[in-house]
Amino acid sequence: MKVSYNSILTKQHYQKHTKSEGFANFLPNTPNINSISQATIPKNDFVSSSSIDSLYQAKFTSQEGYGYSVDAKGFMGADFNKAAGLPQDFKIHKSTLDAIVLHNQKHPNSINFSMETKKDNQLFGEDSFANIDLADTIKQYYKIFDQISAGVISKGKEFYSNEDLAKMPKGYFSKDKKIEHYEYLMGRMTSDELDGLTDRSNEKITHIFRTTQDVENARKLINDLSDINVEVNGNFLDFSPEVMTTEHTIPYMWVSSAGYDFKPDMSVYDNEQGYTKEQIFVAFLKNEQGLVLQGGTTRITDEARNVYRDKLILTKQDRSEIGIPKAYYDEILSGKKDLKDILARILKLRNLELKKDQTLEGLANKIMDVLKEFDERTKVSLKPIK
Repeated sequence: MKVSYNSILTKQHYQKHTKSEGFANFLPNTPNINSISQATIPKNDFVSSSSIDSLYQAKFTSQEGYGYSVDAKGFMGADFNKAAGLPQDFKIHKSTLDAIVLHNQKHPNSINFSMETKKDNQLFGEDSFANIDLADTIKQYYKIFDQISAGVISKGKEFYSNEDLAKMPKGYFSKDKKIEHYEYLMGRMTSDELDGLTDRSNEKITHIFRTTQDVENARKLINDLSDINVEVNGNFLDFSPEVMTTEHTIPYMWVSSAGYDFKPDMSVYDNEQGYTKEQIFVAFLKNEQGLVLQGGTTRITDEARNVYRDKLILTKQDRSEIGIPKAYYDEILSGKKDLKDILARILKLRNLELKKDQTLEGLANKIMDVLKEFDERTKVSLKPIK
């Protein structure tokens, strides 16, 4: 029997003080320290994005391709492809790498906003990175792209149509993505190990969303699981023809309103015969905001790391009171983490009680039915990551 999604997590199975339908209404309005809201953003006096771009051009742009060869048209050479794990015939433009450096060094984003190193507080994290290993970052993203584009991007096919773009996934869930913020809150990392970056080198795509209904269901799932302190790794994707242009950017939280979206030059990939695989890959980077990843020789400065750690470190008492998050979605599905234990913890932390006709095991089973039904419809066959 299929279980209606909203009948489980958004109906009142727990009740002590009830006002309206929705699982979140049973939970106290405590701050969610995993979310970044306008209220928590430092008050910075932004210089304009155009001024930042000018500063960047003067400081970072050169004919050298970050230690790799660059051809006459500005595309990275075979040595970069080898280091980045790209196919031999792959043509990624140096300007795309320039845009990644610009976005991470000069634009505020989810990484460097918490790594303030400027005393005048004018620029987000301008001096956060001691080094950026672009080949390693691209390598991690390409491994993920290779998984989500399977069945659409094929070896030997050079150009793609609007119909091909429509076949690209509209989103995905994954596992083994190490976001330090969550790993630390779950007690899986010590404060000494924190550097503010995300490791995606072993990330595996577990679920792919092909339809708008899948996306809608996935969004509901993420929201409802957050109410019970279960974290979901994943992203929603836009591969529309508009995203293949430079002007169209992917809005990202609060930085979008300031004009600081990741904005690589897409015109260098234009071809009258259709979209190239490189153009579609860079569109994927736009969806992922072009954030530098942990790995290789990428390092943030000691100063930036200390600032980040000071802002994130919690006492044991803080962590037990907040209780966010407790497990990942894939750990619940696999049985690695017991949903019943997590629900019991929620009840205790937030002083909630089961209704007389409900049992903890019964509610956990109903939620698991929803998760398993969603899993069956959207899961992908996992293959070893090379």
